[in-house]
Amino acid sequence: MESNISSWFKAFYAVSDDGTAHDKYPNFFTPDAKLIMGDKVAVGRDEILTTRKNMWASVSSRHHTYTYFTSPEAPNTYMLAGHVKYGFKDGKKGETDWVAKAEFEEEEEGGKERRLLFYQVFLNAGKR
Repeated sequence: MESNISSWFKAFYAVSDDGTAHDKYPNFFTPDAKLIMGDKVAVGRDEILTTRKNMWASVSSRHHTYTYFTSPEAPNTYMLAGHVKYGFKDGKKGETDWVAKAEFEEEEEGGKERRLLFYQVFLNAGKR
């Protein structure tokens, strides 16, 4: 799993930080994936797309930085720690630290693209 994971996360957060890439975001997930973003829960790509669009409702820009960790005992699971900076549509700015758990579907022979089966982000939005 470790091969190319750095490129995968780079592509994932580039799309996550692109407010015009809503339709690309669900493609990083399996069709029945579960996304938990703070207190919001979405199951399946349609709900993930709706959640994604709602997350951008008051946001004009955002930029994630992160590091990730895994273990040989759970090679399809990654823990991430990061920071995100926001620009809001009302002109204000904000930032917060976050951690996440990313679980990928089991890899199969044949080079199938990596997809998230479960992704949960823990954050404290704090003051805007």
